[in-house]
Amino acid sequence: MAYEVRTSVDVKDNPRFEADQLDFKNPPNLTSGQPITARGLPTEVRQISDHKYIPDILTIFGKWVVSEDFQRVVESLEPGVHQYLPFKLFRKNGEPAEKQYYFLNICRQVDAIDMELSDTRWTKDPFTNEPMHLLQVDGRLVLRKDCIAGLHLWRGDGGYQTRVFFSDALMDAVLEAKLPAIVGTPVEEV
Repeated sequence: MAYEVRTSVDVKDNPRFEADQLDFKNPPNLTSGQPITARGLPTEVRQISDHKYIPDILTIFGKWVVSEDFQRVVESLEPGVHQYLPFKLFRKNGEPAEKQYYFLNICRQVDAIDMELSDTRWTKDPFTNEPMHLLQVDGRLVLRKDCIAGLHLWRGDGGYQTRVFFSDALMDAVLEAKLPAIVGTPVEEV
């Protein structure tokens, strides 16, 4: 069974950060499914909140960030597929974080949604009422097994590329490694 996953929204799992640089006018696209350069991503990130721990999976400036522990889990299942863009992470007191962290670029996009069996619709631009290329799920989400067989970490394609999916093997490995700052919703497969 696949899981649609997102980082935790619990306040305890979301330290706040500031960065040395971040190009908000031309941000790097970490949802394209393609390798990128690190241009525009911060090279140093500093914690500004009082959180005692930094999760192994979180978002910083809207980008997925993962620890070296998460990287090892993914690489054990899908070596060399995804891109991990390192940066220096500092605690609020100025000390380096206990682990290496990376901006995660998931380099696999898959159009696996069974549109006939899923409760989906295309959103409309609120100003023009024109269809937008963003898929909204209103209930049931069904993925095609033939499209995701053998995959462990991927993004949706088309209007669903901001969504992240784990295989059951990856979800099990993440939970076994005690890297749980994610929320996983089981998704049907046909």
